[in-house]
Amino acid sequence: MADTIRAGDRFGALTVIDIDNRPHRTSSWLCRCDCGQEAYFYTSRLLNGSAKSCGCKNHTDRNQQTDLTGKRFGHLLVIAAVTTRAASPNGSAAVTAAIRWKSMPPA
Repeated sequence: MADTIRAGDRFGALTVIDIDNRPHRTSSWLCRCDCGQEAYFYTSRLLNGSAKSCGCKNHTDRNQQTDLTGKRFGHLLVIAAVTTRAASPNGSAAVTAAIRWKSMPPA
């Protein structure tokens, strides 16, 4: 099964560098993500598509907000996204995201 993957093959944002030569490891590969991070992945995860990045894509997608301005939810209409920044007691910045709503009669 390891014959189906070669160095240089790409799986999503991952590029295969070399087979895993660590002791007691089977069917895994050293890969470099587009972000520069290197990680080991099992052959099965690369081939079935469950490994697409080192995890950096998950963080990027999670941090992106969807603009809901103008969308209706029952009687509510989103009129603006509100982001506020405030200093927290430990000195770090706290960010709060909220949505401003306007009650509308049913359409």
